[in-house]
Amino acid sequence: MAGITEFLNQWQTLIGSIIGGVVALLAALIVAFRVERREDLSAAMLVVSTLVPVRVAARQLTALADERNLTDPDERAAFTAEKLVWLRPQMTPSLEPAISRIMPIDVTAAAHLTFFLSRYSDMEKKLEPFGEAIRQHQQGREPERGQEYLMTDAKSATRVFFEAAKHAECAEHLLNRFVLSRTPLINKVWCSVFPDQKTKECRKMLEKNGT
Repeated sequence: MAGITEFLNQWQTLIGSIIGGVVALLAALIVAFRVERREDLSAAMLVVSTLVPVRVAARQLTALADERNLTDPDERAAFTAEKLVWLRPQMTPSLEPAISRIMPIDVTAAAHLTFFLSRYSDMEKKLEPFGEAIRQHQQGREPERGQEYLMTDAKSATRVFFEAAKHAECAEHLLNRFVLSRTPLINKVWCSVFPDQKTKECRKMLEKNGT
């Protein structure tokens, strides 16, 4: 009888240790998950706060050009490029680290963010000679770059800017659903089976880009 009692006491101690270890592990996992979640939210909010001004700027520039009845492609491109030289949204140094942080969360959002960075960087490079020509003109000097080349710069810069804005809009939509939402996992599972119209459009956009 004494042996049975001792055996049960040993098993109770072992079971208690196992349960205690499992509880401690679960607590550690919950804490780690909450920390990861906070960091994901912080990164996503920074990224979205950067994408929104680009999307808004694209719509405002389109509206302004429409109000001025700029139907000629060259005039419209020159007008838009000039506005972008002075008023384009600026990217913060912390943007790329934040994007790297949230890229593993969703492959579609990651692709749109990658295209956004590429297009926006390309736009800024193409605006440099156009902006320099404007400054030379303001100083009363003849622009070193010819009119034909400047128009090519303007058209190219505005084209990639609006492409960047479209990718920004898609990335913003996906991050709001899959990161910033209160139910990101549910949204992701649901969207994998029943994607909303905007998500479908964003996926089709990537297909056109060959991804």
